[in-house]
Amino acid sequence: MSIIERAAEKLRASQKAGSENNGLTPEQRTEAQSKASTPELMDSRLLDAEQPPGAVVPEKPRLSVHVDLSRLQTVGLLPSEASREQLESEYRRIKRPLLANVTGRGAVKVDRGRLIMITSALPGEGKTFTAFNLARSLAQEPDWEVVLIDGDNVRQSLTRHLGLQASKGLMDVLSQTDADVEDIVVGTDIPRLLVVPAGTRHALATEYLSSQHMETVLDRLAGKRNRVLLFDAPPLLGAPEALVLAEAVGQIMVVVKAGATERKAVAAAVQPLDRKKAINFLLNQVVRAHGDSYGGYHYGYRYEAQPDGDGRDKRAHKG
Repeated sequence: MSIIERAAEKLRASQKAGSENNGLTPEQRTEAQSKASTPELMDSRLLDAEQPPGAVVPEKPRLSVHVDLSRLQTVGLLPSEASREQLESEYRRIKRPLLANVTGRGAVKVDRGRLIMITSALPGEGKTFTAFNLARSLAQEPDWEVVLIDGDNVRQSLTRHLGLQASKGLMDVLSQTDADVEDIVVGTDIPRLLVVPAGTRHALATEYLSSQHMETVLDRLAGKRNRVLLFDAPPLLGAPEALVLAEAVGQIMVVVKAGATERKAVAAAVQPLDRKKAINFLLNQVVRAHGDSYGGYHYGYRYEAQPDGDGRDKRAHKG
């Protein structure tokens, strides 16, 4: 019997029960109505279980947040309106090698390349700025959906700037194995851009990030073939969580503040990283000769890959 035929049979049974109930006492009528309502719940479960193969099951509604670009400019997560177009042009250049590593077009396809971590050697080098603006740029690609994840359990800068402090996040789903992963994915009014907040601060963050359950969570988040996961991670020299996250991703971008971060700090930061991964550097806040100024900031980018094991430089882009 098809679902439609079953629904029609239920309707006829309900109508028949209604006509038969006219001669019953109030107590008998209540009991009969209670019995008649039980199959309705069963039908609901059957309806969910008997969807034909290939049927489109609508996603359950998720929390959504308005991305206030003016406020993000005030807190330093975006440049001024006048300089934004030039910055976006820079990020269009930066994202191309990353996507090439994902697709294998013009580059060697990177294992777990859809999982990208943005970090730095030390705090204050612009990693959260980079993660957010890179996510916005990647979301402009019609073929990709971007999930921007706040992986900094201590600072939670991205979560605060987006006003998601009260929302469940990555740490909540890691510490509660029965939690639904999709419940922590927050929609935005920027097309194809989703966000995962940091969640509740936890003393065992490092252990949770290195757990087997973390692998399950990442597999769920990256389940769609067209999804890119972008992590705003802690500084490599500031928290052990950064090295744990580095093991889970396929691509790592290290943001370096020009004229501020010492070379030895950068060398110490990247030394423990797995050199088989795609490790890239982005030189941030460069003062260019022609004096381009972005709302009090100066930006420039140098983007290149680490040499591979045999010493050959697999340079993707240099700007």
